Amino acid sequence: MVSTSVQKTVVGGQVSSVLLEVFLYGIYATVYAGTMYIYLSKKSSINYYVLASITSLFLLNGLKTMGQWATVIEIVAMNASQNVLATAYLFVVYGASTGANISLVSCYPITVIADGLMIWRCYKVWGDSLRIIAVLLLLVLAEAALYAASVIVIFGPNGPSSASRSMFDTLETAGLLVAVATTILSALLIFYRIHSISQKNVLHGGGGRYTRIVYLLTESSALYVIGLLLYAIPVAVPITDANMLWREGWASYSDPIFIFSSGMAPTIMVACISLTADDDVHEAPSHISTLKFHVQSTHVYLSRHESDI
Repeated sequence: MVSTSVQKTVVGGQVSSVLLEVFLYGIYATVYAGTMYIYLSKKSSINYYVLASITSLFLLNGLKTMGQWATVIEIVAMNASQNVLATAYLFVVYGASTGANISLVSCYPITVIADGLMIWRCYKVWGDSLRIIAVLLLLVLAEAALYAASVIVIFGPNGPSSASRSMFDTLETAGLLVAVATTILSALLIFYRIHSISQKNVLHGGGGRYTRIVYLLTESSALYVIGLLLYAIPVAVPITDANMLWREGWASYSDPIFIFSSGMAPTIMVACISLTADDDVHEAPSHISTLKFHVQSTHVYLSRHESDI
């Protein structure tokens, strides 16, 4: 039997995490609005694929936040129950409420879209080479399949239970680890490509330009990967009475951070590249146009010919 103190901590952590998620979404909404203004006000052409992707990330984040908020409302509504704390505890840990279902279904597409944008960036950096991204495509397909399987398990005929929850955690952990591998491999391929080109052009004054891009890619990828890892750690640990307190507490606060970073990373990338695009165009000499930089993507991508931001 789980002690009352643990039940209070778990339920309180759930409520606090929702408040944190709402706060972070407010920050995200401000950044998204600013990014859209900067991006759409530029004279350069617009990539509607990327525009739709970052908008989808924003809307899915909002849908997940609404689902979490609905969960809190349902917890508050349990005040009519005779055993409020125990009921709320079971609801948070094992319950399949409408709000929790909405939150779950909207969570997985966020990581798939974020990884898809990363692969898109890698594809363009390598001159539209399908051979380079073949493994990445397999990874993101495996990630999507694992997420789909986890949803099937939790919404299966047996409903939420200890056994289905264990299987769900295993599938979700595998999907998150595949997402981490996809992001890191994509980033390494992009960094290698940019580094190799920058070494050829550093004598012509183009090295600083590529260095700024590497910094942007590093910061964007690191934000996303850190959020993924923070979220994956408690998911990978099976629930027991001994670890319930720290596991659920960690999961409660890592979840909003993970979702926040998944949407913010590509959105910030668009804003940063859009703000520095004009300077890069003016600074880059015509004879170092080995690569083509487009701000049509959330991620910078390079191909041959002229500079065009």
